[in-house]
Amino acid sequence: MYLFKNSFSLQAVQKKFRFTNELDYSLTANGFFLINWFHDKKDNQVNLYQNLRYQCLLHNNKNFRLSNTLNHNLGIQHYFDSITKVNIDDNTLITKLDVQIRGRFTCTFDSRITSRLMNGFDYRTTDSGNQVRILNSSFLTPLTWTFSVGLGYNCKKFGSLSLGISAAKLTYILNRQIFGIRGITNYYGIEEGKTHLIEYGFTFQLLIDKDILKMLHWNCDLQLFRNYNAPADMMLKNLFGLRINKFFKTYLQTRIYYEEKLSKHLQFENILSVGLNLHR
Repeated sequence: MYLFKNSFSLQAVQKKFRFTNELDYSLTANGFFLINWFHDKKDNQVNLYQNLRYQCLLHNNKNFRLSNTLNHNLGIQHYFDSITKVNIDDNTLITKLDVQIRGRFTCTFDSRITSRLMNGFDYRTTDSGNQVRILNSSFLTPLTWTFSVGLGYNCKKFGSLSLGISAAKLTYILNRQIFGIRGITNYYGIEEGKTHLIEYGFTFQLLIDKDILKMLHWNCDLQLFRNYNAPADMMLKNLFGLRINKFFKTYLQTRIYYEEKLSKHLQFENILSVGLNLHR
């Protein structure tokens, strides 16, 4: 046993590689309680928003870095006189492998899987005044998986830049009834009767992860996928987090989304929140 341990050099392997993990969780809430309010049609409501980010990292001090990051965002909106709905449901698992080839340049493999967890609905009012809801998405409907192999450039104090020279994007739907429910023949580019769509192209990613003046953290993630035969899909997530004290933090999050198969217009989402924050 002694000879085996020395020949395998377990202690050398433990010193060479290092495993770290980080967990960040925040929970915020806000409410609107209005009396004789005539300026707009805003109703009494309560909004609850939670964000969870977990990252684990395996790396050495030379040329190897493997990271997994889980981002979960869930927002619930409750109107006192009518409905409760999930207005934000965004879940992404990111796996990234970087192998240094020269200086700050790396060979990069990147994988991103995105899906919602809960059912999403469109709410409409019929001619008779009744409110109905129509399913627009659900768990794994759709699931989007983008993966690529390419070159990257890392800057430890700022972030990273990568170009996926060979890339593919898989769009999958679990609930095939979505076509009949919505009365459509095409869903996220998938034709009725099929369950998935595979596209080939290349990707571009800019990732900024930086502390500013100790109290302010800036995280920016720009992801582009360009199908050889279609315009580029874009997802930009920009987050500023200002720590007030040990347990409270304020966030300004902006998301910009474009995918021609869904809409020819840019979609914007802005969230400003203050609430409980736990970091480990």
